[in-house]
Formats: sequence, structure tokens, C-alpha cells
Amino acid sequence: MNVLFVPTLGLDLSLLERLAASVDYHVRSKVVFNNGEPGACDSFRDAHDDWIVKESAFGNLGVAGSWNQCAKMFPEEQLWLLMNDDAWFLPGYLEKIANASKFHTTEPLIHLNSSNAYYCFLWTQRGRDEFGEFDENFWPAYYEDCDMRIRHRLKKYIGYVYALEGLEPLPHGKPKTGGTNYNAMLQGCGLLNREYWQRKWGNQDFHGSPKYETPYKDHRLTVDQWVWYPEQRETRRKIWDAWQSIPNPSIYE
Repeated sequence: MNVLFVPTLGLDLSLLERLAASVDYHVRSKVVFNNGEPGACDSFRDAHDDWIVKESAFGNLGVAGSWNQCAKMFPEEQLWLLMNDDAWFLPGYLEKIANASKFHTTEPLIHLNSSNAYYCFLWTQRGRDEFGEFDENFWPAYYEDCDMRIRHRLKKYIGYVYALEGLEPLPHGKPKTGGTNYNAMLQGCGLLNREYWQRKWGNQDFHGSPKYETPYKDHRLTVDQWVWYPEQRETRRKIWDAWQSIPNPSIYE
């Protein structure tokens, strides 16, 4: 396991500091991918010469786009450790995850435990090749992970491997986050993401079985494929731009 990849908006660098301080095992390429304002992570970069800070060339790629970008940046790797900026490692956990990665590169992904959460997981070349990239129409966040689970289910994959099963869950959470405007942005985009899910899978069963056997009920497509709809992003971008244009104090302040 040579890559740790952390997308962020760079709004609270204390989260990245907390994560960096918890890294207690060598990973060759530790990457912060900045989806926020250009330069938002410069002070973190200057304080951590063992980390790579990469600026998005296309604004906020969202969760799905950021995960896909990691695989494009490191195509030679067999797997990538993808992690939210609000998570951090407990002592010894990173080494356990790395050890698990050595023995399970043929799995599509490796979860930490049976919650099958996506705030920290290993994605593999097999996962990308056989089940496809994450659907970037889900933007900026939510349902891209459920969409991947649906693909696993439709392709009859159920044999998830867990790197930290039986241990205390990897902690995550923001001590201060968002505000009402931030929540409204996520809810607005989330509603549109659910609308897109209906278009893609024919129902609103995010954790069960889709109505359609192929995406969009298009039998020319296989389960691992998705179609890029630029108008989907344009609509969500208006909500995003509105959020960025006004003050957004934390609900804790």
C-alpha cells in the first residue's frame, strides 16, 4: 500500500493536522487533494514536507470524482487508501490496514469493518476494472458509495474483506462543521442526487435491490458503466455557488 489519498475543501486545516499526527506507519505517497479555494492548504503543505498537496484543476471534483482522480494519478498502484479529512488513525491501525492490503489485492475493495463504511477504505485495480469508476453524477457528495454497493450486488459480489474487524472503529467526525447554509447545500444537492438515482436505477432503494438490471434501463450498458450528464453538474453547481457566495458560520459558533 503506497498511497494515502485525502480529498478536502481545506476549510478546517486542524482536521488535516489531526490526521497527519495520527500517521504512525510509512506510506510512500500521502496526498491531500484540495477541492476548495486554490491555496487553501498551502500552510499545511509548508508545515508537512512529507505530504503532497495537489490542487484540483477543475474546481470541486466532489467525492466520486476525487476518488477516481486518485486512481488516475497513481495508475501503477494495485490499490489506494481513500480517506475523509475528518478521520484519523488510532495507534497501529494504519499498519494493520497496510498488512491487510498485502493479502487482498484481488478483492474489489477492502473495508475496515462490517459497517462497510466509505469514510476510509481501500479501492483496488480489480474494483475499478470490474465494477467501474465511481459515478461522478453524484455530486458533491452522497450516494456514490451506495451506487457502488448496488453494482457489487448485481454482479453477485458479497465477499467483503475487513482490515480492522473486531477492533474499535476508526474515529471520524468534525468538531465544528458547516452551518445551516452548508446543510442546505448538501440537502439540495442530495435531493437532486436522489432524483438521479431514480433515473439510473428506477427506485429509491439505496441499500437493497434496484428496479433496473442495467443503468438507466439501457441494456446496451453493463452494470459497471455510467453516462456523464453535464446538465446534472450544472444544476448542482448553482446550489454550490450560492453557498460559496454568502457567509457560512458554523452552527457551533
